[in-house]
Amino acid sequence: MKDKNRLKSAVLLLFFLSTLTHAQMAKTNFKGMISGKAINEKSEPMPYANITILDANRKFLVAGMTEENGGFEIAVPTEKLIVEISYSGYITFSKETVLNDSNKKMNLGSLKLQLDVNFLNEVVVVGQKSTLSFKRDKKVFSVGKDILAQSNSALDILENIPSVTVDAGGQVSLRGNSNVTILINGRQTGLTLNNALDQIPALSIERVEIITNPSASYQATGSAGILNIILKKNKKDGINGQLTLRYGVPIDSRIGSSVNYKTDKLNFFATVGQRYTDYIGKYSSNQLYNQSGFNKALLQMEDENRHDDGKLFYGGFDYYLNDKETITMAYNINVTKDSDKSLIGYDYYTENALDSVLVRNTKSVENRSYNQLELNYLRNFDKKGRKFTVDFQYDFWNSTKDWDINTKKVKPIIETPKQLRTNNKNGNKDFVLQTDYTTPIKEKGKLDFGLKGEHRNVTNTYLAENFVSNNWQVFNGLDNDLDYNETIGAAYVQYGNEWGKFDYLIGLRDEYTSVKISDENREFTKKINYNRLFPTVHLGYTFSETAGLQWSYSKRINRPSIWDLNPFNEIKDFTYQYAGNPNLNPEYTDAFEFGGNKNFEKVFLNASVYYHRTKDFMQYYVYRDANNSFVALPVNLDMESKYGIETSVNYNPIKRLSLYSSFNFYRFSQEGIYEDQDFDFSNEFWQLQVRAQVKLPKEINFQGFLNYVGKSSNAQTTTKSNHYLNLSVNKSFLSNKLTVGFNAINVLDSRKEIQRTSSPGYILNKVSNRNAEQFNITLLYRFAEKQFKERQIKESNRN
Repeated sequence: MKDKNRLKSAVLLLFFLSTLTHAQMAKTNFKGMISGKAINEKSEPMPYANITILDANRKFLVAGMTEENGGFEIAVPTEKLIVEISYSGYITFSKETVLNDSNKKMNLGSLKLQLDVNFLNEVVVVGQKSTLSFKRDKKVFSVGKDILAQSNSALDILENIPSVTVDAGGQVSLRGNSNVTILINGRQTGLTLNNALDQIPALSIERVEIITNPSASYQATGSAGILNIILKKNKKDGINGQLTLRYGVPIDSRIGSSVNYKTDKLNFFATVGQRYTDYIGKYSSNQLYNQSGFNKALLQMEDENRHDDGKLFYGGFDYYLNDKETITMAYNINVTKDSDKSLIGYDYYTENALDSVLVRNTKSVENRSYNQLELNYLRNFDKKGRKFTVDFQYDFWNSTKDWDINTKKVKPIIETPKQLRTNNKNGNKDFVLQTDYTTPIKEKGKLDFGLKGEHRNVTNTYLAENFVSNNWQVFNGLDNDLDYNETIGAAYVQYGNEWGKFDYLIGLRDEYTSVKISDENREFTKKINYNRLFPTVHLGYTFSETAGLQWSYSKRINRPSIWDLNPFNEIKDFTYQYAGNPNLNPEYTDAFEFGGNKNFEKVFLNASVYYHRTKDFMQYYVYRDANNSFVALPVNLDMESKYGIETSVNYNPIKRLSLYSSFNFYRFSQEGIYEDQDFDFSNEFWQLQVRAQVKLPKEINFQGFLNYVGKSSNAQTTTKSNHYLNLSVNKSFLSNKLTVGFNAINVLDSRKEIQRTSSPGYILNKVSNRNAEQFNITLLYRFAEKQFKERQIKESNRN
């Protein structure tokens, strides 16, 4: 009954939104249509410029945004109107016009905006706010010039986006699901690996596309959806960029710079960064179990000190062969060296009496090097909207990690320390080739199709040895080499069109997958081949420029990674380990979503109802092995069904204050049996985000961000609710060229993960505090040879 009531509430909310939309449409009485195209002083299109329609008394009526080609078309009342177009660094364009019953449509033609001479020496306009807009198959979060954009990194931007959360370890989730694919400029890249997102300056980001139900042109991987981070690149002729310095406590020293140089034939872009960071973690666990008729307990405490050094370079160029053909080449390298020291104490109890105490010292050193080469060819045609692209990408990386583990019993007697060492080597080579073709059909139709091929080879070598009788000997047979080969071939076609206020996008994607796993001892060798079709449907209805409804469906896949399949994982703590499962199968998700949005003068409201049904759902199964150690193993359950509601509200009551809140709630049920244990389970999850931005006197900007995550559970494990608060303040100097900011992260020291895992025969309680409160100061300096207009990157079709 509760489930039905929640579903009814969700439907009623959308019904209210639809009714409100109709009421507002009737009130504004949209009968006419105004169109045109915004261009700059060089007659170049101006994408994502703000369009505002006012009445004769300058009262707000509707608002919109230009498309990628600078064009716009807005439904308006038939009366005397004022059309305004605004863009950062340009004088606001204003034009009066009149529509009546005999003249309901008006094309204003090309509207040229002029550079604002008062901004010739400025690079940003403080106060331009980040905005959320809606496209046919995605939400677009455009990063403005407010305090959010002047934050530290890409992770800070993601953390403030509706539906997205980032945990203390940098794990990104979408609607509470960590199975999300992150793209940079439409590509999978090493910039999303190993905390590299934390090295991308926030000011380098143009926008983030939130794609919960991707169309057929995107890869089908990621049951939660896709986050596509679009970086800034093409700008006006000349050189410009920014330099960032940061110092924090615990030690967090970073330096980063982005630069762009553009001429008529060449556009050069580069981002470099280096970080020197310390992380302090505290962990504890309490294990309760029965052994040989006695009640046993283990109390474990760990203090971790980790240090990371990282260097990042991402750069390349666009070369304009002519006005229709462009070649792009880019190279990315991300090199890190991490060292980790931990002191772990183990207190063993029998019937509440202390039996023995162990002390373990661990040290590790890990070196990683990630490289990526990108090549792109773009060909535009005389017919507007028609283009052809070819993309090639080659990724190659390697990593080496060594552990030294020293364990000594100190009670009841002191024993000679036992020594263990492990060595883990990984290598990867990944080749991708993709081609896409887009062509308009008649007036508003568009046809897309393309091909993609990818081959990936991953090698993993693992060796564990203990020191016995003055010799190093293989420990528990942990000496093996694993080779993983994955080939994916894909083809897609999709067609979209508009019919009055109704629009649609229908597509079909086919993906063939071949996976081969082989190990030196031939214990886990297997080969898997499968082919699947992935249909997508997106429907939309626009009541006006300020309101609309959308419905979508997509089929998604979550393939097990090499780490999910590899049974040879690193040993640090003998009492709790993660292991891969070579028998793991991919999971398939059918995702449905229905939502709407409404934009008032000071309030923006969006609400969605969604339903996901996942077959062969993957979940961690925790058990105790023969050595009384806990092992977390990924396994397939039969299915999971999930339905939920998501809302977001942006309210700007006054010019200096912006308030934002998002809420996500879902109910789920899981079914399956593994190792004769019933995993049937149902529960609910909810999350709330609140952000406030205030522009104080003296041009001081303040932001507070609160994130609350409710309790989550499955058949074995319950994670308690947690919350954290981040505060930021900054001020600009030197005509906005220099910005000084102070950030306080997790100021309440409340970002702790508290878990309880229970099963017949044991109870395991864990508390993880990866990072306590952190404080840092940032200096951001922007430089430019002359004023430039920030333009959208030339987006690749590579997905």
